[in-house]
Amino acid sequence: MDGGGREQGYAMLSRLIERPVLTSRWRTPQYRPAYRGSDSPDSAARGSARPSDTIWPPPIRERVPYTGPVAVLSSARTAGPAEDFLVAFRGGNRGPIIGEPSAGSTGQTAVVPLPSGWQLRVTVTRDAYPDGKEFVRTGIIPEHRVEVEAADVLAGRDAVLERARAYLVETARR
Repeated sequence: MDGGGREQGYAMLSRLIERPVLTSRWRTPQYRPAYRGSDSPDSAARGSARPSDTIWPPPIRERVPYTGPVAVLSSARTAGPAEDFLVAFRGGNRGPIIGEPSAGSTGQTAVVPLPSGWQLRVTVTRDAYPDGKEFVRTGIIPEHRVEVEAADVLAGRDAVLERARAYLVETARR
């Protein structure tokens, strides 16, 4: 998903919220071999950063946000802009994330050419929640974890979707 995917996700989320929500933030360290972390106290602060942005609900005159129960599904294949969506969704307190932890990958990489036609792909940003807690490598942990079992896949069952449906039915009855 490219930057357009991120904006589309945020536009969708804006229709589900009644108050502003912060998005994820990121930083890209600047590689300077002459400045190691222990050699310069401010070397960790060098680089580029983007603070959290704000997703705003639609003006009342445009449309009324959907306030019914909502859940978002996540798996190890949920990465990049989809993780940014998960961060904002969680910040909006609209419902749970259900499934497996996300990939913990920002989607922002640099390719370094190596001899013999090989390439090394390196993550170049450190994404985080608005409070600064990083989710790179660990992923975003769902409120309701559902492990996908081989038996479910072989039987044609989607355990995560079934759990989300059960949550929505249960919440709607309240």
